[in-house]
Amino acid sequence: MHLQTLLGVLTDDADMLYPKDTTGKPLFDSLQELSITVNGELSLSGLTAFKNLSHLSITLNNNATFGSDLKALSSFKNLESFSMWADLSGFTIDTSDCGSLTSLELYNLHTTNRNFPVIQTKGLKNLTELALSDFVIEGSLGDLNNQIRRLHINNSVLPDSSDKLDLSSYTEIYSLSLVNLGLKEVTGLENMSSLWELSLDDNNLTAVPKLSKDADALSSLGLQNNQISDISALAEINANAPLTTIYLQNNCITDLSALTKSAAIKEHLSLFGCSNNKLKSLPDFSGFANLETLMLQSNQLETLEGANLQTLTFRSLNLSDNKLTRETVIGFVPEKFSADLDWLARATSTSIKYSPVSYPETVYTWLNSELIASDLDSHLNGTGSIYLSYTTCADSLKIEKELLEYIRGLDRNVILDIYYVDVESSLNTGVVNCDFSKVPEDVTELTLNLNAVKMEKAPSDIAAILGSDCVYSNLEEAYSNPDYVTTRTFYHETGFNIYASKNGTLKPVKRNIYGAVLLNYIKNGTYASEEYYYIPSAKDTTYGYTTENGTYSTPERYDYSSITKDALEAAIESAKEGDHISVAATTDTLNIPKELWNSFIEKKLTADISCVNIYNEIEYVFHLNYADMKELTEGDWLELNASIQRYQYDIDGLIAATINVTLCTRNDNNSYFGTGYPDFKATISVYAGTDVANNEICRPYLSSDYVLGKDMKKYLVYNRGDKEYTVKAGMVTVPAETSSTSISLIADSLISEHPDEAEIPNYENKVVYNDKDLILETAGQQVSNLNVKGTGNDLTIVSTFDVNTSSSEYTPLFTLDSRSNNTDGSNLAIEAYIAGQELSLSSNINTFTNYVNLDDLFPENGTYTLTLHLYQSGSSCHLTAVLNDKKVYESNWSFIDISSINTFFNYDYSIENGTYEPDANSAASNVRTKIYAGAVLPDGITEEKPTTKPEETTTDKSEETTTGKTEETTASGKSEPAKVNSSKIVEAGKVLSTAVGKMKESILKTIEVVSDAAQTLTKDVFDTLQKEGKNLTVGVTDENQQLQYSWTFSNRTVTNTDMNIDLSIKFDSEKKDEIQKLTGRDNAMYLSFGHHGKLPGPATIKSYVGNNYKDGEKIYLYYFDEEQGKILMVGNSALEVKNGYVEYTITHCSTYLLLEEKLDGVEKDVRSLDNASISVLDENAVLTINGTPIATNESVTETTTKSADAKTTTAAKDSSIPGTGDTNGNSVRILFMMFGCAAIAVLASSMVRNKNRK
Repeated sequence: MHLQTLLGVLTDDADMLYPKDTTGKPLFDSLQELSITVNGELSLSGLTAFKNLSHLSITLNNNATFGSDLKALSSFKNLESFSMWADLSGFTIDTSDCGSLTSLELYNLHTTNRNFPVIQTKGLKNLTELALSDFVIEGSLGDLNNQIRRLHINNSVLPDSSDKLDLSSYTEIYSLSLVNLGLKEVTGLENMSSLWELSLDDNNLTAVPKLSKDADALSSLGLQNNQISDISALAEINANAPLTTIYLQNNCITDLSALTKSAAIKEHLSLFGCSNNKLKSLPDFSGFANLETLMLQSNQLETLEGANLQTLTFRSLNLSDNKLTRETVIGFVPEKFSADLDWLARATSTSIKYSPVSYPETVYTWLNSELIASDLDSHLNGTGSIYLSYTTCADSLKIEKELLEYIRGLDRNVILDIYYVDVESSLNTGVVNCDFSKVPEDVTELTLNLNAVKMEKAPSDIAAILGSDCVYSNLEEAYSNPDYVTTRTFYHETGFNIYASKNGTLKPVKRNIYGAVLLNYIKNGTYASEEYYYIPSAKDTTYGYTTENGTYSTPERYDYSSITKDALEAAIESAKEGDHISVAATTDTLNIPKELWNSFIEKKLTADISCVNIYNEIEYVFHLNYADMKELTEGDWLELNASIQRYQYDIDGLIAATINVTLCTRNDNNSYFGTGYPDFKATISVYAGTDVANNEICRPYLSSDYVLGKDMKKYLVYNRGDKEYTVKAGMVTVPAETSSTSISLIADSLISEHPDEAEIPNYENKVVYNDKDLILETAGQQVSNLNVKGTGNDLTIVSTFDVNTSSSEYTPLFTLDSRSNNTDGSNLAIEAYIAGQELSLSSNINTFTNYVNLDDLFPENGTYTLTLHLYQSGSSCHLTAVLNDKKVYESNWSFIDISSINTFFNYDYSIENGTYEPDANSAASNVRTKIYAGAVLPDGITEEKPTTKPEETTTDKSEETTTGKTEETTASGKSEPAKVNSSKIVEAGKVLSTAVGKMKESILKTIEVVSDAAQTLTKDVFDTLQKEGKNLTVGVTDENQQLQYSWTFSNRTVTNTDMNIDLSIKFDSEKKDEIQKLTGRDNAMYLSFGHHGKLPGPATIKSYVGNNYKDGEKIYLYYFDEEQGKILMVGNSALEVKNGYVEYTITHCSTYLLLEEKLDGVEKDVRSLDNASISVLDENAVLTINGTPIATNESVTETTTKSADAKTTTAAKDSSIPGTGDTNGNSVRILFMMFGCAAIAVLASSMVRNKNRK
């Protein structure tokens, strides 16, 4: 039998598919179904060599081209179905003769180009299936076959651009998708009795259309992203319709009572999406027996009373971003949800948006110690510090005694960042940081004041000018926190304009400030004569666009939403020779194809292209002149863009722009590449009105340097060019004459005179210090003169500083500087700085840099002292560095003369290296330094002759060691078991009651109970675990109080609570002889569980193995299947022995064994969780382990991804269980040649083509 179906063909050379002579090649007669992907040029007519094709599917990848229109379809005498995915931009599809075609799907893939292809309706009369995406449809939909059964038109332009559509004539449609067509009304659906799938997303409908009362197969409705407020038509759906899915997100719905009036909806509805509407209350859902997924986030719900949600069995329930509280949620939803603190916090959250284009950010309305403890529990498996971050509008957070003790008992540091939000003004006003390693031991509990930074309305005189939305920040002393808690202000707000009030005059300072720079850049009280005020950019009407000299102008405004992508093309096409055109574009990259560019030149045009940002402001304008341009060649186009930067920190008033022009060319392989375009020449006007008033001058910015003034302060000095540019109407016009032009301008008025510099002292030996005299204490002073000669060129610098082990920032502790006082005129600088857990000592002479890894010396955040002793020895400088009381470095630095040092910079770099601004994320902070004459070293530190020259010093980058509660390690490398304090061991008879009591009373997520005898956990224990949302760990010790093993169960995965579980484990087995025969090994360690069979849910077991294995050894876990009499492997990889223990997760109990060897030919136990492949099946949120379904008790958040033609629901785990992504069939690249073969056998992977792919 000859081949009839060929799928998944991928080729670069489509000519191989249509040879000139097909004689003796049966494939061309037998093939009926062909699916191909082409990277080059394709001729549709060439495929007619396949004489009996009935189904043809073509995908043109990347820059592949389509060398013919659809006229060639008439040559396929038997073709019934044709589909194509390709860039069809600019095509006019001729459908005058489509032969026997009954199904046509055309998807224009060039979504960034609005030059949609055109298709005529007159040749589509025989179709029963039609799918079009990104097309202009000409003719009339009345030309379609009134027996059409599947009609999908998405993101296209209907005939006459109509916003109303009457489909009364099409009674046989079963699948209808009309997405993003601008429709306000769709009628005729009441005649479609066969309809089972309807999607009308992304239109302008105000009501759910009336549907056929006879549509008894309707299963899915998609109506999201409209303006629907009336859903009464849902009440009239056929009672027998199996309607399982309804999407109504992003509408204007206030009432859902129509749902309860439909028998079909109550009986069958499984997924209901109604987020981002205007619901204030809910109907009674008690009769919705099959409702599993309910998405009601981002409404206005204040109560759940009467909805009876607690009676339903949901897989996913999303109530976030409403107006709900814990009191209005608990008791009104299923218990498994309200017991999950993370879910509860989100269900009672609200949200804010920092800018028109930003995503909403979740804002918790409450925080407590129990929620913190729950989140801590999910972070314990990692290494390093634990960082927890929350955004909240709660005024305070109490850290209770139990939580503080728990944190102190961890072997890892905990750092808490809480961002406070003023919901009313949508401002993130500040962040409170608590590093628990800095909390004094005598503190037993503490309260964090989160609303320490108050956003206050501007005074009446300022508000009269800037408007009532103007605010300023004020750090309330009454709400301040202890010294060990840090408060940072205005951390994350976006889209604000800043004004300075100086001597009663307001001046705009910055516009549209984003990110963390608003108050990090300027703060109230920075200067005594200035105050700063902030107003949302979108609400700022204070300073308008003006051409008046001496005034600051805002950007000229233009409606961003009215900009069309083809505006430039339309303007050039309609222009006459010599015209000047003005068009608006967005600030995205502007693509200009060869035909358009050359037409611009041929017509001798000039143009102003105004580029508008999302705030409706003209940010920059390109000025083009045909006389400066050169024509492009075939296949080329230009990409034109600019980026404008305004520096936020040191260099105020600096305007910078970068203009990029890219020439894109198609190469011989039909792929594109971009290069610079040196022939480009134009001018560009850039907005500068925030920094420079009209008619004032800007000059080119060249560089900036710091100098030390006579007052021993640093001053920034600008170097600038002589060219002058005058600001007009807020814009400054500069040339752009290469393919990549960078422009930096600075306001002339900001360029101050060079300050008088501090004199360089020339110390003599008149002043002599005694050994160990204190010669300098910084006392907050940044820069100081320093007389080294008075010490005999022998001095000790002692710096005390706080360390942030989590930061990798480079933080200077101090710099010793000669300020160009060397005999050769060079500037000597010796610097000490911290980078994370690394100390660096460097000199700019001979570029010495010596790194000292301090992993073992910075075990945690805290206060440290660096002592650096320097003394001159001939032409070398001897250095000894001591951290706290341990010497970490000693060496000689050749050719270093410290006698020239005369200036000391505290917590700063020297002049040549600019300036350092302390940052919240710095590796070191709060630096305090003292300098002594002579050697002042800690007791017990002695100095020796150095053995390593500086140039031979290597960087010690040893691996990070994790510090914690390690067990005692014997000489053999084996660890002793952990010994449990007797006060922590619970009597055997009280284990169950203790566990239940702790789960009910403790704020901690994981409850730990240790006993000296294994007990049997009962139903009461597992019921409490589920109800309270806790995890339970039960440990068992031997008679010496040494922990032998522990069991951990999670409320998230325990499903069957009606079980009694014997926790005993024996480290031996009655089946030893039988197992040894199967494995051929006599060195196994056995684990025989007292319980046999399935567990209530996955259990994590921690077993002591240190008497058999060393720390760091890798061992493998196996399961003895008694029924089948064989050994199965648990997990995919080895277990590592850590501190004498191994951990693994199991779902059933029997006999297990541990071996150092990986046995060959052993099957895997598919039920094992350790290192297993875990997934959540999309269609029903069932947890699977290695393909085997496992029941769960998970509350999941439903994420719905809905394309124009298909709806898929992905259940993503809220915390610990990962969701899976889409799984696509592997396409196979098939290379074949047709040289008289009688038949071709093709082995292709399973490839599923989504017929509704856009």
